[in-house]
Amino acid sequence: SVKDAYEDEAEWQEDYDNAILLGRYYIERYGSHGTTPDWPRFQVAFDGEGVPLIEREFSLDMGFNDYYVTSKPDIIMTRDGYLITRDHKTAARGWGQRRAANIHTDPQFTMEHMILSELFPEEAFEGSEVNIIVKGLVSTTKAERFFRNTTTRSMSDVASFKADTIDLLERIDQAVANFQELYESTGDLELSAGLAFPRHGVRTDNCHAFNRACDFIDLCMFKDNIGNNLGAFKPRRVART
Repeated sequence: SVKDAYEDEAEWQEDYDNAILLGRYYIERYGSHGTTPDWPRFQVAFDGEGVPLIEREFSLDMGFNDYYVTSKPDIIMTRDGYLITRDHKTAARGWGQRRAANIHTDPQFTMEHMILSELFPEEAFEGSEVNIIVKGLVSTTKAERFFRNTTTRSMSDVASFKADTIDLLERIDQAVANFQELYESTGDLELSAGLAFPRHGVRTDNCHAFNRACDFIDLCMFKDNIGNNLGAFKPRRVART
């Protein structure tokens, strides 16, 4: 059982209590008798064989060098008859509202919109809805545990995203070709990689490369609040030697 995976009984009880509270909150707000019920506005979508579209992976040919992009939404639903995706995310204490707000610029949902709107042009795809669950709260807190937000993308957003993605793939291909050429001529692996590929980190002052932020950018941006950021981190498993 799930409980067997816990070594600390108190930790199990705390997580169990929080799960019960989240379930009650969800039912009270979105259940059939809740304040803003999901049903019947929201319904899980099915494929032609009647199988629910839950954690279904979709892929799209980018039309460039046999590259494909993939997306795996948690659920594809209909909202008032129009298709949307619904995903579930977690956030640390104090970050739930910000995480919910960030979905408007999150490339995951632009990718979902691009793939599904191109694969199913006959369907009206309206965007994505995200449920944010806040982790690390004690069961007695009155802090908000759950956030929900919706987002969509315009045709211009999707077209720009696709063009930017193809441009990124072209630059990666070119960088790989440059690396291979440099390595063949110098025989120096580190030198070739350093010259061919952009690098993150303080040595280069690059916070972004290939349209991707450095993994530690949040710690740098909010270094004055680093103690709170690290304090909110909770490892999934305790390391033992």
